Amino acid sequence: MLQSSLIMNRTSLLALVAEIGPLVSFFIAGQLTDFFGAVAVLMLTTIMAVSLSWSLDKRIPWLPIISALFVLLGGFITLYFKDPNAIILADTLYYTTIGSILAVSIYRRQQLLKKLFGTVFALNDTGWYELTWRWCVFLLLAALANEVARNLLTPESWIEYRFYKSLAIVGFGIFQFTLSRQHRLPLVSNRWGLRTAPDGLIAK
Repeated sequence: MLQSSLIMNRTSLLALVAEIGPLVSFFIAGQLTDFFGAVAVLMLTTIMAVSLSWSLDKRIPWLPIISALFVLLGGFITLYFKDPNAIILADTLYYTTIGSILAVSIYRRQQLLKKLFGTVFALNDTGWYELTWRWCVFLLLAALANEVARNLLTPESWIEYRFYKSLAIVGFGIFQFTLSRQHRLPLVSNRWGLRTAPDGLIAK
């Protein structure tokens, strides 16, 4: 059980590194070079982060890969056409896409987050449903906020905005441990809801 818990916690840590590594690199590069140079650094570190996650965990990190695709496509268009709007708009499209997918899963009563993160967290159905609602609303609001920033800020200022926005998203994610702790399945998780054993150990 201890080994299983360590594996699950490592998966969560890898996901955090895949998110924070490119974010910090992009922010630092934005202070040392121009916008387009910072975008190139973001693309490179994004590829490195996803590759590292894959090599260490030996599983497809779906959300980091989807995020990376938006970053790489938006970054390529930005660098090729020298248009900062492409990479900025890519963030809006990413948040809108994921938020909309979660909204559809709620409408269809599908446990999408459970399918994606059921090996990491052990929650009851109420917990998964509430968690899906929270992330759906938060991500759609993040998309709206990013569009406001795209129209009001300079590309250089947007680098800082993206840094603090992403920290807010990480903070929001950490806050969800209060929910996972409340709705955890006691026999197969630790006190924070992180899975320590398969569901087969409890009666369904």
